[in-house]
Amino acid sequence: MAVDTPEHISWVNDNAEWRRYDFPLNDKSLIIDVGGYDGKWAEQMFRRYGSNMHIFEPVKSFYNGIVSLFSKISETSDAGDKVCIHNAGLSDVTKEQMIYLAGDATTIFNHNENGEKIKLIDFNGWIEKNNIENIDLLKLNIEGSEYHLLLSIIKGNNHKKIKNILVQFHRFPEYYESFREAIHNELKKTHDLKFRYDFIWECWTLKEKK
Repeated sequence: MAVDTPEHISWVNDNAEWRRYDFPLNDKSLIIDVGGYDGKWAEQMFRRYGSNMHIFEPVKSFYNGIVSLFSKISETSDAGDKVCIHNAGLSDVTKEQMIYLAGDATTIFNHNENGEKIKLIDFNGWIEKNNIENIDLLKLNIEGSEYHLLLSIIKGNNHKKIKNILVQFHRFPEYYESFREAIHNELKKTHDLKFRYDFIWECWTLKEKK
């Protein structure tokens, strides 16, 4: 998350952090967290709603941290039965990819000496294989990879299966503005904008059928 930008200042001044956790969910809901990182968002969501969750985190050290976190939570809850943690990312294609470690700014785009090979799984193929017809909340924080993933989800017509899309867009890769505009134009047809703080967080909610 870019700090000290006008958007971030608005986010802070509005005390908007609660928006990332406020959804009409329950213990029957399905959450897919793409870019689990340290697992803290997923932990808070599970403690709040007890929902079924799939957490995708391709970086091995981050994945291990999430596994450790939820193993402790499982000692006093049914998280072990409801939370599935994947050492992979979701993408527009299934492939192996180099990623470059930089804490919460870890990305496939900004190369550095701390590279690690990761596994990516095609989102559309994965939900078809697992017979997933309804997703209550999809959270995306994947440092620039959200554009191709969302465009692929929309092309596969699977965005209509997602009730809430919580996404952090980034100011990269190249042509990100065109990608974001295309995504917004398509989402407007099926979803309502719940809130938007540009390049901080925004949320789209599936329109109710009339």
